[in-house]
Amino acid sequence: MRIITAAFIFYEGKLLLVMHNKIKKWMHVGGHAEEDEHFDETLLREVKEETGLEVDVIDPDPIPNKYPERWFYVLKKPFFMHVMKKEGAEDDLVERRLLLDYVAVARSDKIFLQEEELSDFKWVTREGLEKEENIYPALKDLAFQAFDFYEKHSKDAKK
Repeated sequence: MRIITAAFIFYEGKLLLVMHNKIKKWMHVGGHAEEDEHFDETLLREVKEETGLEVDVIDPDPIPNKYPERWFYVLKKPFFMHVMKKEGAEDDLVERRLLLDYVAVARSDKIFLQEEELSDFKWVTREGLEKEENIYPALKDLAFQAFDFYEKHSKDAKK
């Protein structure tokens, strides 16, 4: 099973959406984990590679690492986890993907797109997301939940 991490990235109350070249839909930022890479590393690497952004992942209930030895690492908890088959895959059992979705806050809004995978980006409000039609319905629903999560847990969110 392939593992994919992705982030709903916010900056000053707006959510980042990126246009995926292959899928031709607005998406959140993410990508596949490499061998021997933990999920936090995957997420930060993919966000940096695809957008140039540095982000802080929101973990509303972090567990302190009492054992700082090299072999023990406490991961941030995903906002949402789900399994899906690869688009166009014939066999649902063979081509599954585990998706770990996080909510993060960008340190700036300066985007440098990785043009091999992405063709455009936009920062949207809730209202902008509501009007967006070129997005998977499940992702849109999850994005609204990410807005709620962000507003509840982020110091960056305007209360």
